Amino acid sequence: EEGKESTSLPQLPEFLAENRSKYQQLIDTISRDKVAKLIELKGQILFENGRFEESVEPNRRSLELAGRVPLLMVNLARSLSAMQTEESLAEAEELLSLATALEAGNAFAWHELAIVLERQGRRPEANLATAEQAFHYGDCDRARSFAARASEDLEPNTPTGIRASDITRICTITAQSRSRR
Repeated sequence: EEGKESTSLPQLPEFLAENRSKYQQLIDTISRDKVAKLIELKGQILFENGRFEESVEPNRRSLELAGRVPLLMVNLARSLSAMQTEESLAEAEELLSLATALEAGNAFAWHELAIVLERQGRRPEANLATAEQAFHYGDCDRARSFAARASEDLEPNTPTGIRASDITRICTITAQSRSRR
């Protein structure tokens, strides 16, 4: 009716144009970390809904924004690994190797690295990564078993061969001390 003010909401583009400076200030106050977390969430949702290829970009972007955060490295690596191409598996391996170097006790990163290595046909290294995962979970029996399997096919005087022997030795000593109690 004439004479009555309209109570309808303004159209979004007009509203944003009129209030641009207020919203720009708000956007500027949001930290990169919060933006990275929102983008990470999008990547996680896409990944969990089987949209692996689509999840790569938001996971990559969240890592770029947040920096060298092992959790975000693992998220991107999982997306890449699920694509199962030679290039994506190589990049996933690189990310997971860095994540485990930054957080050696990150059992989930070791688990994901084992998957990538297995998909690359590198069973002995995958067994070692599984041994690392079990070791960091505190499951020495499983760690010793996988480390022993890895030792059978890894060169003995290499970093991976030595690590497999170390895990076997540590877990054997742990089992012996448990049996003496």
